[in-house]
Formats: sequence, C-alpha cells, structure tokens
Amino acid sequence: MSKNTVIFFIFPICYHNLFPIFFFFFFFFSSFFFYMYATLCFVIELMKSMITVLTMLTTLFQKSFPNSSYSPGSIARVITSML
Repeated sequence: MSKNTVIFFIFPICYHNLFPIFFFFFFFFSSFFFYMYATLCFVIELMKSMITVLTMLTTLFQKSFPNSSYSPGSIARVITSML
C-alpha cells in the first residue's frame, strides 16, 4: 500500500472532521496560488527592509550634515524618483 493510498483513503475515514481542512492545505500548498502568495510575502519583506535601510541612511546623513537643508523625506523622494 503506497503513501498516497494511506493519505487519500485511510486519513478521511479516521479523521473525517478534519478532512476538508487537510484537503484545503494539500491543494493550497501544491498550487500556483501558494507560490504567488510566497512571492508576494517575499516582495513585501524586501520592501520593508529597503525602507529600513533608507531610513537608517537618511538619519546617518542628517547626523553627518546637521546644517544641510535636506530633510529625510526629500532624500527619500530623490532616491525613489531615481529608481
């Protein structure tokens, strides 16, 4: 008896209340939508880290040149306009 037989025939009989949840996870994690969701999460995390680095750089710039007329917002605007 193969592993798939155990999953698809024995599991629903023993745990019939949990079967819809199991079914959802099985199809979700083996589907295209899961990879799209994972990619979206990765992009969001990447953007968050870029914003953090940008903020650190602007505060460092402000501390290095306290008399300059540049504010962190204007520096961020210049950098984002270059992208």
